[in-house]
Amino acid sequence: MYIYQDIDGKGLSKSEWMKKCHSPDWIVKQFRNEKIWIAVEWVGRYDKKLPAEYRHSHAIVVRNRLSLRKSEWESEEVHDDKGWVIDPTATKTFRTKSAAEAAYEDLLLTYTSSYLDETDDGDMVLVEEGNEFGPKTGPIKFEVDDELLEVAESKGISVGGWS
Repeated sequence: MYIYQDIDGKGLSKSEWMKKCHSPDWIVKQFRNEKIWIAVEWVGRYDKKLPAEYRHSHAIVVRNRLSLRKSEWESEEVHDDKGWVIDPTATKTFRTKSAAEAAYEDLLLTYTSSYLDETDDGDMVLVEEGNEFGPKTGPIKFEVDDELLEVAESKGISVGGWS
């Protein structure tokens, strides 16, 4: 039995989730060049039996380009971008958005010509070289609000961490 949830936190039925699960609205950020397509996506489906700390909210989906003739894909109606297949060994889920984004950046640094650059403020930002989509969001800065953390912990709420 599963719990289905939209990216805004609203509960969904299974059929609503099925319609939205591959929606572009659920893609947080993505990178694609001629060989690899990496996306951070909202999952929105949780096994009810699992405690909250084991429910993963975001996933990295890695697709690899296949070199096939167009005629081999004409009968397929699964995906608009023909020739891309999901790499099951590289696709992973994460408890938090920040953990998924950190893994996304690590994959870009490992498999693409992306690199880290230092800004005038001394912050390190990821420069996505060769991204067909362009960055969907700007550089991410993590700021922790200590007061909110204390309030959450006092109410017994786990504020997450690395998965």
